[in-house]
Amino acid sequence: KLTFEILFLLLANIRQACAAGELLKFTSQIFGEDSPTGSIVQPPAFFKARMKMKWQAFPALGKIIDDAFMASGLARKWRGFRPLALDGSTCQLPPTKEVWSHFPPITPREDYANKVPVGRFSYLYDPLNHLVVGAALDKYSEGELTHAETLFADVGEGDLVLMDRGYSATWVMASLDSKGARFCVRMKSVWKCFEPFVRSGLRDQAITIPIQGNARKDCLARGVSARTLRVRLVRVDLENGEVEVVATNLRDTAAFPAEIFKELYHWRWFVEEAYKSAKSFMSLENFSGKSVLSVMRDFYAKVFAGNLLTILSLQARRELDEKNAEILDAFDAETSGDDQADDEKTATPRLHKLNRTIGISVHRMAAVPLLFRRVGAALASALDAMTAKLLAAPTPIRPGRSFERQVKYPSAKFKMNYKPTL
Repeated sequence: KLTFEILFLLLANIRQACAAGELLKFTSQIFGEDSPTGSIVQPPAFFKARMKMKWQAFPALGKIIDDAFMASGLARKWRGFRPLALDGSTCQLPPTKEVWSHFPPITPREDYANKVPVGRFSYLYDPLNHLVVGAALDKYSEGELTHAETLFADVGEGDLVLMDRGYSATWVMASLDSKGARFCVRMKSVWKCFEPFVRSGLRDQAITIPIQGNARKDCLARGVSARTLRVRLVRVDLENGEVEVVATNLRDTAAFPAEIFKELYHWRWFVEEAYKSAKSFMSLENFSGKSVLSVMRDFYAKVFAGNLLTILSLQARRELDEKNAEILDAFDAETSGDDQADDEKTATPRLHKLNRTIGISVHRMAAVPLLFRRVGAALASALDAMTAKLLAAPTPIRPGRSFERQVKYPSAKFKMNYKPTL
């Protein structure tokens, strides 16, 4: 019988192949390779059953898991705060009449842009714990700021939101400040305070932004009645000579010196990596149906699957962190002497992190049978086996590694370096 539990796990198993193949593989994962023919879920039954499942089930259960994770004390934090990177992206959708009506054509930059429906989606992403805390998908005409307003509903004290210059609106900063949340947002050069601050040569400066005119209307529409906003501008000098200015309400200069903001703001880039992982490795745009419900359900199912992978990888991550700590201690002991050569003192130890691509493959092979073993030795054994696979092939951490971003439009749909996982 295709129960809610089985259907939910089937949809959350990072589906990429045809329905018949996925159902056969799913049945083998649960019952073993010698599963009886009658236990195999047939595609018509699957298609009929999934019509009854609302897409809201995935974010609802994801919220429960995220709350439990934060309450467990296992979450990584930065100086007592949970960093949350916010950004948006787009995805191509199935070209059906129903989807076209819900996701109308976009204003094309090139002729090909209107050949398929395009949706805009946003992540509120925890870069330290690799979790999508909030996600939103809507028509392309819905801007990233609209998504931000939706995702801010669950943001509050203890959160630190990292945003690029597209979010440097007064109401965004004032809204987060009124919630007791912290923010770090890159400022656009059109702000009146930008050029004077850059020319001053100061590392940071406290200023007061008046909230008036349209900004006042935007704030009042969102229940923010403040007439001024106190922020701190911080100068960030990049290696290529470019100067970035970030605004923050981390006003304590002793607790949060200007030097830390370069690394802090860089964590925003992890949400871009999350998009790459979702689109390339998890085949986010490989939808299983032609309806709006299928689009929404598949989108949130893969967000849930990515978060589930992170939770199931916690033990492997902790063991790898302990190993990295041992390497650092040994390195410090070896290089602490005054007679060390300069090149030895400036060398860095080789640390590692979990390979996300391998993690997705392991998740597809092991997560479903693991979740059917709720308690006992079987569950512990399955978790140990999954942890061993994740630790078998970590990837090295390369601090400061960067390449010039090359934007090709239109780009190839399937990238040479980023293939879907099995």
